[in-house]
Amino acid sequence: MIDTIQLAGNICFPEDNGGGGTEGGPPTSSWTAEEYFQPPPGVDVNNAEAVNTAAVTLEWVKQALKESKADYLMVAGHYPIYSACSHGGTPELLKNLDPFLKEYGVTAYLSGHEHCQFHFEHQAMNYILSGVGHNCCYGSNMKSSLPPGGELKYLLADDTDYSGSSGVRGGFISFDVGREDMILNVHRENGDVLHKSKLKPRNINKSESKRQNSEGLGAESQPIVAIE
Repeated sequence: MIDTIQLAGNICFPEDNGGGGTEGGPPTSSWTAEEYFQPPPGVDVNNAEAVNTAAVTLEWVKQALKESKADYLMVAGHYPIYSACSHGGTPELLKNLDPFLKEYGVTAYLSGHEHCQFHFEHQAMNYILSGVGHNCCYGSNMKSSLPPGGELKYLLADDTDYSGSSGVRGGFISFDVGREDMILNVHRENGDVLHKSKLKPRNINKSESKRQNSEGLGAESQPIVAIE
């Protein structure tokens, strides 16, 4: 779990442009309140410059991803990178965080913020959003902003914000983790599954397993499945 407020500010739409460069569009600049920031692990809390610099958090995230040997590597934050719902994605995260996720083979990025449910795959990365723990649903007016070449695997949204057209009042997600795959389950408020999808283990661990075996490390010395 990472602090996306440190990376993108503490409101999703900047006050200076009324919520977007174009009507209904994503914000064109970020508004950052540094006094709300919290330092990432290991940072000297007396060093105000380090505490209030998003670059410090990004470097910590990058190092954690680089060192992970998990079969399934999940990164979670409040703000979405991509979203088809009312607020849309977060440009700062797309620019500064998303490249690291792809570089180090992250399985999925999990988020909330938007009161809808969403599963989007783009360039071998899964973006999973579930923000309906309290109420549902926002409209899907930012669907057209999704990048070409991606696959919208699932979207739960009302026609317009809270119109009730989806017939769903809330929901959550769960995962069934196995050696061959991890199953994403998207649930509605009563637990019924509305969407299922298979996520595959990271390829990085196949080469790592081969290296360990060549060094004489038996399979029993390794966990059956590792998830971070």
